[in-house]
Amino acid sequence: MRPRWPLPLLALSLAGALGSIGLHAAWILRRPPVSLAVPIALELGIALVWLPAVAVFALRAKARFGSPFSPALVRSFFPTFFEGTPPPLRRAAILAVAYAFLFLFARWLWQLNDADVTWAAPGDPELTALAFAFYVLSAAVLSGVGNPRGPGPRAL
Repeated sequence: MRPRWPLPLLALSLAGALGSIGLHAAWILRRPPVSLAVPIALELGIALVWLPAVAVFALRAKARFGSPFSPALVRSFFPTFFEGTPPPLRRAAILAVAYAFLFLFARWLWQLNDADVTWAAPGDPELTALAFAFYVLSAAVLSGVGNPRGPGPRAL
């Protein structure tokens, strides 16, 4: 039987992902949010879903390897991380991380020879893409709660 406690966190992570991608689209369309509090709240909201997702991952690692700090976890990180996650959400999480990396890499390239480097603002595209990735990764981990897979090889 699937526990009910991840469902509100899963809904919150999906709402946060939609909000982050909405802010991302607003930046692309050059329509800033009404208030600076919106992107700040979305970025702080990551902690509400990311911390339970990390705890779930630690419990999976402890159940599988006896310790969340086991050296064997390095070889089986992704199968443990995505245990029980539906394949479409697994692929979405991987694509979200790649999308965030693209924007972080672009900002790094853009600021290479800039003497007056400024920090990213909460509504900038690289931070909204990163927030989107965190929300989708949290949803991927939390969606697998209560869906354990048996031992054996697992495809990503």
